[in-house]
Formats: sequence, structure tokens, C-alpha cells
Amino acid sequence: MHTVSVAGVLAAVAATLIAGPAAAGGAGDFIAGDSGSGLYFGASVGGAQWDDTVDANNDGSLSNINEDDSDTAFRVGVGYAWEHVGVEGGYMDVGESSFSATSSGGESWSPGDVSTTVEGDGWYLALIGRWPIAARWTALGFLGLYAWETSETYTETPAGGGPTITSSGSDDSGTDAYYGVGVEYDIGTEEKWIIRGDVTRTEVDDDGLPVSSASVGAYRRF
Repeated sequence: MHTVSVAGVLAAVAATLIAGPAAAGGAGDFIAGDSGSGLYFGASVGGAQWDDTVDANNDGSLSNINEDDSDTAFRVGVGYAWEHVGVEGGYMDVGESSFSATSSGGESWSPGDVSTTVEGDGWYLALIGRWPIAARWTALGFLGLYAWETSETYTETPAGGGPTITSSGSDDSGTDAYYGVGVEYDIGTEEKWIIRGDVTRTEVDDDGLPVSSASVGAYRRF
């Protein structure tokens, strides 16, 4: 899988936001909520960091664990912003997490080489607190719900030889809290484009796997 580290995305967010004022030197000042209806849409991309995937699948028999717990994440949303509050909803893909290991044999695994991959996506709806902090700069706070779906794939290669067995777990679905913080920079009233950087967190799967995402995106106002 193509992975993007959360640390790398945070660095990109910082670089983009710092460069924003220089790139938009002639843009007019923006005060949150002063542009037309406040309707906007756009997309963000970044990195997702999964926690506890190994713990949720370890029956105590695993060793030589090799985990890949980060992946590319993206979000597409539409929202409506007033000066101090907003609402936004859309689709969010949090990528996947996987690991491979050796099992000595236990309640969940037969002896041999084993692996698990879990992936998730879903729909989010959030209230957004908005705090203008400078001309064209707004701090954001997210609080909402994420209606997720996950699927898992398991493989086992017997220690004594034989074909690899691949199986799929039942697809899980549910709803968990979705929250985070961010900052946005308005390029200008005429351009109608906003650059946003944010960090969000939720849980997915029936095992309650925490997923943190750091992303940067572009949103257009109407």
C-alpha cells in the first residue's frame, strides 16, 4: 500500500499555511462568515495512523510481528459556515492497517505464518466551532459522528507446509465519535478558496480501533 506518515503530513500542513500569506499578498481581508451564503465544498488528503490492530488480533501466540499501521486517508465534504459555527458532512476513507507474524498456535491462529488486513471508510457529520484569530485565519474545532464500515482479511500458512488459507471476516459497521482541531486560511474573497489543515480522530471496527488522521485540503466557497 502507499503510505503517508502523519508527521510528514503535519510538516506539509505547516509549510502550506506559512506560505499562504505570501502567495496571496493582494487578497482582501477575510472575516469568517462574510462571504455570501457560506456554502462550501472541497477535499482533503493526508495520512491515517491506526492503533491496536495487533492487540485486537493477538491471542498470545504471535511473535516476529511486522506491522504497517499507517496509510493514505482522504475526505470529501460539503458544509455551511457562519461566523462562529458551521456544519459539514461527507465521505471519509481512512485507508487500512495490516500486520504479519508467526503464530505458535492459539485460540485464534494455527501454527505458522499469519497476517491480517483491516480497512475502513464511511460517512461523517460534524459541527464545527470557528474562531477568527487574525485576518483571513480561523481556528476550527470538530465534533460529530462517523458512520464507518470495515472489512478484514486473514491469511494462514501452516507451519508444516501446505497451501495458504485466506478468509474474510464479517463486515462490521457502526457509528463512533469524530472530533479534531484545525486551522484554515482564506486566500481572498474574490478567489473564494480556503486552505485547511486539520487533525481528527475516531474509532472504527467492532474492536474499537482508534484512527488519527492529519490532512491538508482546499475548499471553495459559493
